[in-house]
Amino acid sequence: MWLTNGVEQDATNRPDIPIEAWTVNSNPTYAREVIKFDLSSIPASASIQSATLYLYSYPSPTQNGNLVDANSGTNNTMLIQQVSSNWNSSSINFNLTATTANQVIVPSTTQSILDLNVDVTALVSSMVNTNSNYGFLLKLQNETIYNIRNFVSSYNTTHTTKYPKLVVTYQ
Repeated sequence: MWLTNGVEQDATNRPDIPIEAWTVNSNPTYAREVIKFDLSSIPASASIQSATLYLYSYPSPTQNGNLVDANSGTNNTMLIQQVSSNWNSSSINFNLTATTANQVIVPSTTQSILDLNVDVTALVSSMVNTNSNYGFLLKLQNETIYNIRNFVSSYNTTHTTKYPKLVVTYQ
């Protein structure tokens, strides 16, 4: 699910996942992402030992940011938060609720390409143990124009080994 300027956008066939504050035709544009993984096979009583979210920089941006760098800007610090209420594609918007409890802060980078493996153990543990898996909200910490983190989406047909993934170990 891709949110731009408060409106859900059709993410079908999008090669990338932009997390950005930019301009389009001189108009400010803000993009956030909601990603949900199926955790239903993990028992609610399970002890989550580790959970790692893998996101891969989109090496050939064609639609977002400066069209050269997957990561750009002076402060592209990103947040990964737990979505705190159910949503569907017909009603999702920028007012989607997410909790700052256990949020993960991904530091700003000046590297054009930087793949991420982020420890989201506390977030996944909360999702599983409270039976409230509504996904992750990805957004810039400060949505200041000309900052972006851009990742490969699961609709990308060129970089098929770089889809977002969540690896969970539990007992």
